Amino acid sequence: MTITTDQVREALRKDDFEYINVQIGRYIDTAKAALLVAIGYKVTLGEKQLDYDIPEENRAEFDRLSDSYIIEYVRAYLDQVDNERMLTIIATQCEALLQKRDTEGNG
Repeated sequence: MTITTDQVREALRKDDFEYINVQIGRYIDTAKAALLVAIGYKVTLGEKQLDYDIPEENRAEFDRLSDSYIIEYVRAYLDQVDNERMLTIIATQCEALLQKRDTEGNG
């Protein structure tokens, strides 16, 4: 999730205006939070918290997919398009790249 405001703006073919950049920046932050929730990056079950790692061999693919998720999320709000299905597909692909990590050290 290293995509910049400029990269998102270019991907969406938006003009370089301050008000557009501010909106894109705000939507990027929201998209990152939404993706982490969608893939269950941190899940608390009672007192036990399950964390997930992105294995190094999956990192580049995760970054590519998460950047796509962010672009599509921002597109949904800026252009008011319904791409919920696309967001779900990308989030599912991101989730498949995660590896469960037991925070209590039980395996």
